[in-house]
Amino acid sequence: MSSIAYENLLNAEDDKTTTEIFGNMVESILENLIDSSYMQGVQNIFDRHGRRKGMVERQVASFVPYSSFWRSINRSYEVLTEGEAKYRESRDLTGAFAQVIPGLSKNKPAKLTVWGEEVILEGGVLRQWLPYKWSKETDDPLEKELEKLGIYPGFPGKYVTINKKEVEFPDDFYRDYLMTFGKAAKEKMTKKIESESYQKRKPESKIKILEKLMGKIRSSQLRKAKREYKKKYMK
Repeated sequence: MSSIAYENLLNAEDDKTTTEIFGNMVESILENLIDSSYMQGVQNIFDRHGRRKGMVERQVASFVPYSSFWRSINRSYEVLTEGEAKYRESRDLTGAFAQVIPGLSKNKPAKLTVWGEEVILEGGVLRQWLPYKWSKETDDPLEKELEKLGIYPGFPGKYVTINKKEVEFPDDFYRDYLMTFGKAAKEKMTKKIESESYQKRKPESKIKILEKLMGKIRSSQLRKAKREYKKKYMK
């Protein structure tokens, strides 16, 4: 298995292909060894439900000497040059290495919140060096209301059904979708919780109102995303 993978790696055309080949090899090893009945203990760690995703990239990048040190350097440099450091996504080997190689991280997109806003790592240059991170309490009225009610919206799905066929939104398209969805959700939900009629409701009623509103927002934004996808990818 490793020999075949090695031959394919030598002929890989780009970084994405390399990542897929290496990932598939590890996946096969996990399926045939760790997922076997006599390895149930390890199986509980490496399960089949998505938590393996990104494992290969993170592990390979961790082999870079002093990776934590370089990651801190990256974030401190970003604060110094950009004014703030952002939490970057690493979906492939390039993205994973960009986290630990100075000067490359800012070229990768920042992770988004459910509101479509980029995740900011609070603090100045020195604070980015600390081994632990914290953030100050939010003063956002919507965040506080949702925390009080014990509910929180999730990200819209990347896999959708179009013309009775399941498709996966490309990364760039999905990112734009998340930003549009998040902005619309925050604006409409904030407006709702600030209304006088909403304020008079009991907590149970408020939860139902917000869940119903979120359902409408999801449906509306998904329809728009599907139309845009068809125009761009299904001409």
